Amino acid sequence: MDGTVQRALVGARSTFGGPDVQRVGIHFMVVFSFFHFLFVLLACVLSQIDVNGGGCFTYWGYKEECDNTSYTTRPDLFADKTAKNNFRAAAAFSIFSILLGVLLIGASWLLCCRLRRAIRIAKRKAVNHAQAKSKGGKSHYSRLDDIPNEDVAELTAKEEGEGEGGAHVQPVFAVGLIKWITVAIMSGGCLCGLICWAIMAGTYSSRAHSVQILLGKGAVVAGEKRDTSYGVGFGLQLTSWLLELIMVVLFSILI
Repeated sequence: MDGTVQRALVGARSTFGGPDVQRVGIHFMVVFSFFHFLFVLLACVLSQIDVNGGGCFTYWGYKEECDNTSYTTRPDLFADKTAKNNFRAAAAFSIFSILLGVLLIGASWLLCCRLRRAIRIAKRKAVNHAQAKSKGGKSHYSRLDDIPNEDVAELTAKEEGEGEGGAHVQPVFAVGLIKWITVAIMSGGCLCGLICWAIMAGTYSSRAHSVQILLGKGAVVAGEKRDTSYGVGFGLQLTSWLLELIMVVLFSILI
């Protein structure tokens, strides 16, 4: 075992969830990180506020036809100064969310690779233990991958427990510093996501929801009391934030 893994296995007392929950949680984190990145990436470019008649606002400005790729009015040309600054801030923090999403994928993948390496170390340890205990000096396992995780836990627990009167202690992977780096990345992502959707929610609920106020008196909109509604990008941003908030709590407790 080298310096990259402080200890491949430690006692189950060191984690709340135990080895099975930890193993499933780490693999689930990898899947979650990819979906989270997809959500924040789509939220960055899709409509945050839809306008009656086919227009929409994204973080990057206003489009008369939401399906078009070109923008009619950029935030720099908004008539409302507060909305102009808010949209700029939301766009910046949406970029930060994407960058943190990439870092989260990298951190979770690294954690998964270290877990798999620790399992192989534990299996090799179990083979050596079985060979030492057998009469012929050979294990009945021909390959490392043939050893069930339950047998690895049992055999390594015997070794770990020999110093404690032979008590069986089921081992878990020592996540070390990488766990708290992952938690810090998710916490930063939660903060950026919160700022993004809060700005859009504030814009929608305030007097600046009116397209005339945002774009100026000459804007042509439907003659309804409220000419805007939340867009699909806002829904994706809010969903990704809620899921990440739940995930950071569960990850901190169980892994």
